[in-house]
Amino acid sequence: MKAKELKYLNINWDKCNKQVLKIQRKIIVAWKKEEKEKVEKLQETLVKSFAARAIAVRKVTTNEGKKNQHIEKLTNNASSVS
Repeated sequence: MKAKELKYLNINWDKCNKQVLKIQRKIIVAWKKEEKEKVEKLQETLVKSFAARAIAVRKVTTNEGKKNQHIEKLTNNASSVS
C-alpha cells in the first residue's frame, strides 16, 4: 500500500496539467475547424489519459470541488423530490 501512496506523491502535477491543457487546446482548434471525428478522437484520448485521471482524483481527494457547493444542493434536492 505504501508503494501506491509513493507513486501518487511522486506525480509531476505541472506536467499533468500541461498535457491536459495541450489536448484541450487541440480539441478547441479541431472544434473550430468543425472536424467532428478529430474532436471525438481527442476527447477519447483525454478521457483515457493518465494525466486527466490523476488530476480528477486529485481534485476529489483534496476537496477542490467545495467551490461548487450549489451543485451538491441541486443534486440533494433532486434526490429528495424523487
